[in-house]
Amino acid sequence: MTIGFRKEIIIPPDIEEGTRLWFEYIQKYEEEPMEINWMMEEYCESWKKMSEEKVSLPGIHAAHLKCLDSRTKAPAVISRI
Repeated sequence: MTIGFRKEIIIPPDIEEGTRLWFEYIQKYEEEPMEINWMMEEYCESWKKMSEEKVSLPGIHAAHLKCLDSRTKAPAVISRI
């Protein structure tokens, strides 16, 4: 299974029916920008509640996010990923 830049998903022919329906549904989803107003302190504080054993982004774990300093530009960069 590969995912392209245009939300095009090539589904293997032998995939389970429920999974196939889910992939078809998400391909129809229209993404619209969402404005979230928060302070960097709030963003950084919210990560402190997360389990460090969970992955939040590819290659970035909650432990990495807990280490962000709200006085730097790092949280602003990570929050846009």
